[in-house]
Amino acid sequence: MNNIQKTLSVAITGLLLSATLGYAGSSIKGAVINTSNTKNKVNVALGSNSKANLDSVALKNSSVTGAVVNTPAGKTSVNVALGSNNKSNLSSVTMNGSSVKGAVINTSAGQTSTNVALGKDNKASLGATNLENTKVKGAVVNTAAGQVLTNVALGAGNKTSLGAVDMKGSDVKGAVINTAAGQ
Repeated sequence: MNNIQKTLSVAITGLLLSATLGYAGSSIKGAVINTSNTKNKVNVALGSNSKANLDSVALKNSSVTGAVVNTPAGKTSVNVALGSNNKSNLSSVTMNGSSVKGAVINTSAGQTSTNVALGKDNKASLGATNLENTKVKGAVVNTAAGQVLTNVALGAGNKTSLGAVDMKGSDVKGAVINTAAGQ
């Protein structure tokens, strides 16, 4: 097996093993829970308009009554998106145009995590909660901890969030709590 075949095998295996939940236009009463005990994972998206989500929850135009909980913990995670208009989310919660009555909780802990978005108009989120045009009645809690955390966005118009809560055009009635710790 040559190096290209080995690289593709690792990338495909990482894609198959990545724990990611995505809901679009859903009505959920109860809980959305994504728990991943990461050991060694690789997640890669190549090309235009691709998304690389690893140990993440993505909700779009959804209504949730209850809780959205994401709790990934791991040893080594690598998440990469290459190309134009890509998003790279590692151990993150992303909500767009959604409504939550309850709590949005993201807890990310890892030893070595690398998240990279390369190209034009990309976003890279590591251990972050991103709310866009979302209404929350309750609490938004983001806790990120790790030893070696690297989050990189290269190119024009890119945005990077590491251990952060980003709320664009959102409305929260309750508490927003962000705790980030690292070595």
